[in-house]
Amino acid sequence: MVRSIKKTVALIALIAIFALAFALTGAGTLTAGAAAERYYGDSTAVSANAPVIETINYASKTEDSYLINASFPNYYNTDSSITNTCANVAGANLLGFYDRYYDELIPDCTVGMLRGNIYTYLPMAANITQKQAVINTLYTAMGTNTIENGTSQAQFHTGFTSYVTGRGRSVSYTSYVASGAIDWDGVTAAIDGGTPVALYMSDYNISTRSIASGSDAYYKEIMSGNHIAIAYGYNEVKYYNAAGTLVRTVRYFNISTGYNRTQALYVVGNNGTLDDAEAVSIY
Repeated sequence: MVRSIKKTVALIALIAIFALAFALTGAGTLTAGAAAERYYGDSTAVSANAPVIETINYASKTEDSYLINASFPNYYNTDSSITNTCANVAGANLLGFYDRYYDELIPDCTVGMLRGNIYTYLPMAANITQKQAVINTLYTAMGTNTIENGTSQAQFHTGFTSYVTGRGRSVSYTSYVASGAIDWDGVTAAIDGGTPVALYMSDYNISTRSIASGSDAYYKEIMSGNHIAIAYGYNEVKYYNAAGTLVRTVRYFNISTGYNRTQALYVVGNNGTLDDAEAVSIY
């Protein structure tokens, strides 16, 4: 009888040890997962006063490019009481684009105008109160700064979906980055089809391109931090020497930066990582 009690006690102790080990393992896994989640917010310019300049000399070149529209919403945060707003602004830029077709997305706001066959999106200064109200609403809906500084991709999805469905529309997300590699053909096909793409960038560049006869120059402002911008166009430039040999390929997206500045370029594969390129469709 005493031996049976001892065996029972030993068995209970063993079960408790396994349970504790499982709990600790689970907790460790969750902690690691949470730590691996990336949050997108304010960034710092590393080379603001001295951009990195890459000049490419060539004998000939080909370009494969497309813009969803010649202009695109280029909103930015004007409320100093909220910070790390890039996800909220990116969401507002998407809403501004689709409000052309579904004018309930940004209430009481004219986002652009049609002149002949050309549609022009108006700047942030036009209907600024309504646009800032959307940014503030998305700030709350996405839970920005409630877990870490900034907004995770999952929080972006949750808040943006909530806003869009609350306006009687639906939204879908299609990713074109897997295992750190971008599906260039897939993402460009999405843009060809008129769907803007959210870029989730870590340590990235905001660039411009200067075109001259026989040489192109890329002026790259290197940024430190994580940021979300919206791509509304792309270009793949292939440079050849006099012998007709391909010497360099540059791929970039035309982006609304989310900052109070003109639209720019994001050169793919230049520095940092492109965590995701996600086509966002509202219907």
